[in-house]
Amino acid sequence: MKFKIILIVIILAILGGAFYWFEWRPAQIRKMCYTEKQYYREDLKGITDEKANELTEQRYQDCLRKFGVEK
Repeated sequence: MKFKIILIVIILAILGGAFYWFEWRPAQIRKMCYTEKQYYREDLKGITDEKANELTEQRYQDCLRKFGVEK
């Protein structure tokens, strides 16, 4: 009986850790990088829209790479 409870706790901990690492963490990083992208976009007032879009998208991708979400 005690073995089953310990096994269930271990399995739940592994599943919880996997959910955090592969679902929750990347979603939070994407949110944070998107917010950073929006703030950066506000700083680019004097640049054409096309160039600003290119720069903000590059900033977003760099942020994702920095935190290991994208390669």
